[in-house]
Amino acid sequence: MDGTELAWDDDSRFDDARKHAVKVWTAGSLKQVRIKPDGATSYADLEWKDTRQTANGRHLVYGRWDPNTGTDYVWLNRAYLDDGRKLGADVHRRRVAAHELGHALGFCHKPYNGLYPSLMLGGVLALRGQGHQRPHRTDRHQGLSRTVGVIMNKRTMTFAGGAVMAGALALGGRLGYEHLEGQVGPGHVLRGYDATSPAGTAPHAEDVFTGRVTEFEGRRDIEHWTTDVYRVDVMSVLRGDVHGTVRVTYAPDDETAQRLTDGATYVFATRPRQGSAVEDGHSLLFHGEMKPVDEAQLTAWKEAVTMPAAPE
Repeated sequence: MDGTELAWDDDSRFDDARKHAVKVWTAGSLKQVRIKPDGATSYADLEWKDTRQTANGRHLVYGRWDPNTGTDYVWLNRAYLDDGRKLGADVHRRRVAAHELGHALGFCHKPYNGLYPSLMLGGVLALRGQGHQRPHRTDRHQGLSRTVGVIMNKRTMTFAGGAVMAGALALGGRLGYEHLEGQVGPGHVLRGYDATSPAGTAPHAEDVFTGRVTEFEGRRDIEHWTTDVYRVDVMSVLRGDVHGTVRVTYAPDDETAQRLTDGATYVFATRPRQGSAVEDGHSLLFHGEMKPVDEAQLTAWKEAVTMPAAPE
């Protein structure tokens, strides 16, 4: 971003979704940032791109903001968003695009407060069928009104006017405002399941096991995704038939996430990787805080694996 201007380039088939995303983040009083197409004399800050993948960490991943030193990318997943697919309708494509553009503008995921879901809710698509409104310049949630500085990809942008910009969804014709605080971490993903809890993750995992990390093999760029690769000895199996030594690939949503510790034992909820990029590879589906396993974690995962598998 150059000052208060974000220039984008387009290599996506979802023009309607992209136009809608730009509209909701610039309509009405939201004039702090100008979002415009890249030109011959300008440098693209953001590029819209498509992918078509369901494996190797992309299971139920609808969209992703991918920050880089130069041009950032917003990836839209055709495997789920194309016509005839699970979310192959304009309303869903628009929500994904608007949500990911919000990340590119510097906003993080917001929790659901039980009343008015934010546009930046991590599971916003679970509210399918609900119409959503544009973000608004002022935020009155809990009487708070202040200026927010947003760090995005080592570039700093300050929203003027002494007010908080908030994204919201309308429920029952009413517009609710969610306070946007904190700074966005690098890379944010919109998934169709709760990847931060055992109960939300286990129904989508083919294998759930405890494993001891024997080696961190390095960080690699695999299919445009920054991925940590670990060698792991399988200790006990809660679901599936995994055994021996495997490689677990972990593409954390936040690239600043703490690295797993050699010699420590964790619970891994995975799906086998496809292709030859990582031999004996298993993609980690859980994206909550990874801590060495304890009795409380083990109990939660044992309960979670009794839940029926989620439909594909």
